[in-house]
Amino acid sequence: MSGFDHLAFLLALLLLNLRTKKLILIITGFTIGHSITLALGSLNLIQPSSQLVEALIGYSIVIISVESVASLSNNYKFYRKFLTFIWAVLLMGILLFGNQKFVIGLLGMGIFSYCYLGLLAKHKEFSLTILVTCLFGLIHGFGFAGNLSSIGLMEGRLLPAIFGFNLGVELGQILVIILLSSVLILLEKVIDKNMNDARVYMASGLSSLGMFWFLERLF
Repeated sequence: MSGFDHLAFLLALLLLNLRTKKLILIITGFTIGHSITLALGSLNLIQPSSQLVEALIGYSIVIISVESVASLSNNYKFYRKFLTFIWAVLLMGILLFGNQKFVIGLLGMGIFSYCYLGLLAKHKEFSLTILVTCLFGLIHGFGFAGNLSSIGLMEGRLLPAIFGFNLGVELGQILVIILLSSVLILLEKVIDKNMNDARVYMASGLSSLGMFWFLERLF
């Protein structure tokens, strides 16, 4: 996990164009999620495949970006079909050329994506986005744990290191959110009525970047 993917995920959340209260709740859920798995992963209580974790971090950017575009265009049905096609092609590629030990997990993620966009189309409830953000927070936490483990800290200092690392991540995350929010506000004032189009373009770019990271890390 380079850190750029984490920043891209935060930007994707901002592109959902939620009110401040809802955005705070989403960021809090994401923070809780990655704090839990950061601790579990760093203490070696849970050790998932680092390759799959890194790939799914990239995909988390894809699904949130697609949600942004689908909500702005109010066309969840099209994007659900589009993602279903992508997953069908991907799973065939995995079976033929990839690491087949991930097939079950990836199949589950494909089904989850299909169901999630379908639920959003019928029930545009904020609680769904919170749950998904918490889920991806858990995945990002394992990525952070991998970074922390690679530092090679002394075992006796692991708990303070986990706390300090997580505190640094949260402070940096708050700063990034403030900066990105400010940029979006300035853009909204400059381009006014075309801001929704700009959000679609940015979300589309993020989804492409996330898909690149997903496939690169998976294969």
